[in-house]
Amino acid sequence: MLRNFLKKRQTRFGLILIGLFLAAGFLGPHLCPWQPDAVDEAHLLAPPSRGHWMGTDQLGRDVLSRLMAGARISLVIGFVVVLIATAVGVFIGATAGYFGGALDAVLMRFVDVALCFPVTFLILSVIAVLEPSVTNIILILGLTGWMGQARLVRAEVLSLKNREFVLLARSYGASHGRIILRHLVPNAAGPVIVAAVFGVAAAILAEAGLSFLGLGIQPPTPSWGNMLADARSTLGVAWWQSLFPGTAIFAILIALNALGESARASLIHDPSTPFGRSGRRPLGEKGAPR
Repeated sequence: MLRNFLKKRQTRFGLILIGLFLAAGFLGPHLCPWQPDAVDEAHLLAPPSRGHWMGTDQLGRDVLSRLMAGARISLVIGFVVVLIATAVGVFIGATAGYFGGALDAVLMRFVDVALCFPVTFLILSVIAVLEPSVTNIILILGLTGWMGQARLVRAEVLSLKNREFVLLARSYGASHGRIILRHLVPNAAGPVIVAAVFGVAAAILAEAGLSFLGLGIQPPTPSWGNMLADARSTLGVAWWQSLFPGTAIFAILIALNALGESARASLIHDPSTPFGRSGRRPLGEKGAPR
């Protein structure tokens, strides 16, 4: 599966782009000659030049330096949000699917109620009450994005829990927790990984939208969203101020969606798979790879 995944051109394209953004986010601020929040009154709204490769904003701050610092924030928020949402969704979905009965009904009705709330307005309401910060944004986005993962994992566990390898583990006296963690969750990991990759893109876009509205990362801390918000007032005279952060958001979303589509084809819809969607026998069945 990994070989099929890595040999796809979509995978290589997405990994190269994401690698560039990771390098820019975590190494760029140490290599750039300008601090992201350094004000240069002599170069207000300066166009791209040798000294400022992507120009400056209305306060004379270097756009390239702020773009790199914003990349670190956006990527950290995207990946941590998905980790939180996936952990909560896998726990609730696996528990509901494995035990079934009244517990399944209660947990799924809770998921249905959570899905009834408009997520965007819920996030805006919570952020309006709490102080906008990186930690609060991560917690809010993570705790409002797990419902789809929970339903996905529940469906996978329902299709797997009566398979022979699960019945064999149960007959050997394996505990419920061991069956869920060692047998069911690993065999349901394919769709979860695909959903997580797409979830990173959604989290980055949500953070950029909140910052654009002034409810996300607060100035002077740079993020792609508040850079676009700052560029609204100078859109007609400083095209570079909105072009580069907008292009960065577009590029990272394209890269993550390319990885997601490639993972979907490799883990779920591979037509060459002889033993099911994942291309192998479930972990625990006779003949499964160790």
